[in-house]
Amino acid sequence: MTPLTVLLGDYPHTRRLKETPVLGGDCRFVESSPLYPAFAHMVRELAYDVCELALATYLQARAAGVPVTLLPVVMIGGTHHRSLTRLPDGPHLTPGQLVGRRVGVRSYSQTTGLWVRGILREEYGVEASDITWVTTEEPHVAQYREPACVRRSQAGRVADLLRAAAPDGIDAFVDTFGQGNVDIAIELGVAPQRINTLADGRAVARHGVRSRAQEDVFTPQLVAELAELVSKGLLTVHISEVYPLEQVQEAYRQVQRRHTRGKIVLSLVPPDERPALAGELRAARPR
Repeated sequence: MTPLTVLLGDYPHTRRLKETPVLGGDCRFVESSPLYPAFAHMVRELAYDVCELALATYLQARAAGVPVTLLPVVMIGGTHHRSLTRLPDGPHLTPGQLVGRRVGVRSYSQTTGLWVRGILREEYGVEASDITWVTTEEPHVAQYREPACVRRSQAGRVADLLRAAAPDGIDAFVDTFGQGNVDIAIELGVAPQRINTLADGRAVARHGVRSRAQEDVFTPQLVAELAELVSKGLLTVHISEVYPLEQVQEAYRQVQRRHTRGKIVLSLVPPDERPALAGELRAARPR
């Protein structure tokens, strides 16, 4: 039997699968560094039997009639409320002030950009067409047509865009999603000890960078400080819905629908003893 050709990112949970023949089964694991160019090979050429794929790429491929099937196995995930950033010495901008401005992104159709545009629209009323999106790469799905608000930069890579925007260099870099970004940071002159990565485990050995972002941020001291702010009413966490533990499946279905505004909470406390959490007001967001 011909082994399955499988391409997965380098994560702790996939590393063991690749290194243990019994777990990996009759598979031939191939590599791509960075990972995202393999997405285009998959949806254009069906180059692999099994391939990790960005959610946006999968949805566009299905819409274009590419014969791919989604497996319910999540490789990596994250929220993207912090994926839109500005240079440290740039002007302070609220989401509403992005209207009429230019925003750089590797590819307009990549998943990070998709989430950012959705957040800007749903939470701040800023339409994607209100912004000019400057890209360095074409979409993974060949049939996808970019809207009129997209402009292709002559810069060949995101690193070139950043270099043009920050000619004096970049002081620090946090890679929270995706692979290949650590190499960009090193190329831009960021010292390895100033780089913290969540997603690119091999970059730790390759460049000597750190991989302790969550441990360094979510310290007991910070959790205690946040709890105190909540108790004083200075920080509000919006609770969308509270489910009893026996309704855990419905709670997960609600999360999967991606239409919640706030947190989904599982409670061990009987409803008549539970504080009034659902519907709590959120802190106001600047527009």
